[in-house]
Amino acid sequence: MDAIIVETMLKRIFTWVIIISAAVGSLYVFEVTRLPCRSALVYAIGQFDSRFGLSETEFKTAIKEAEVLWEKAIGRNLFQYDEQALFPVNLIFDDRQERTIVGKRLESEFETIQSTQVGIKEKYDAAVVALAQRRKEYVAALKAFDKALGQYNDRVERWNRSNRTDESELDWLRDEGKRLEREQPSLENRRTRVNALVAEVNRSAKEEEKIVERYNKKLDDFTEAYETGEAFDQGIYSGESIDIYQFDDRNHLHMVLVHELGHALGLGHVDNPKSIMYPMMGEQDVTSLVLSVEDRAELIGVCSVTAWDFLLRDVHKVVDLFSK
Repeated sequence: MDAIIVETMLKRIFTWVIIISAAVGSLYVFEVTRLPCRSALVYAIGQFDSRFGLSETEFKTAIKEAEVLWEKAIGRNLFQYDEQALFPVNLIFDDRQERTIVGKRLESEFETIQSTQVGIKEKYDAAVVALAQRRKEYVAALKAFDKALGQYNDRVERWNRSNRTDESELDWLRDEGKRLEREQPSLENRRTRVNALVAEVNRSAKEEEKIVERYNKKLDDFTEAYETGEAFDQGIYSGESIDIYQFDDRNHLHMVLVHELGHALGLGHVDNPKSIMYPMMGEQDVTSLVLSVEDRAELIGVCSVTAWDFLLRDVHKVVDLFSK
């Protein structure tokens, strides 16, 4: 019986030793690593690739601008730059940014082709309208000429069958013949202009056909190079560094940096698609980035952690272990 009591007491003592050790360990971790938001995360610029089109100074400025959003929300200095720091923020160029560059170039060409196509279409439509009008005018003029010519020929025939003594009729025939002769070049000029417009319409139609083919080819290139449907991370917080891999422009870079700095503070992902800490980019307003309610709640939750929370966490782990 005494042996059982001793064994039980030893187990309790052992349990308390483990609990106290865990508490001391937690306090040690607390002292070494500090609680979230209690001291600034000191970082440096690590790997830097100039192919992004940024200078190192511009990248450093972008990081500082990204810090502000979190620091203003909590009223503390959360980040500090030190070129000797062991925590690097890296700008790493790989196929993700290469695909972005190709995509943006194709997008620019795509817009140029669209603009050219619109110009050709407008030119074609204008030529079609002009052709219809000129053709209508030519047909009307040709019809009037043929009618006048027919009347002239009839009266010439009657004159030839007559005794040819009507001087007034002879004068009319002479004047009308000259008028019809003068009108022929004008009529031919109208016909030539109609044919020229037909050629212009056909030429514009062929140009539009070519530009549509080019448009479709660029669209295929754009889809293949830029809209592959692949999911990839623009940035990653590894625990030991922040790596930035892809951004479209400065606003997008700002968004990526703010998101990854949030992870560096200990923030997890939230469910609101408009939040900075949402796991994917899409619905956030990157031109006027603000913390959502969910972002603020996550920040406050992380920054409110105390040493006691650390201690209780480890105690609960130990209790759970011995209760099994």
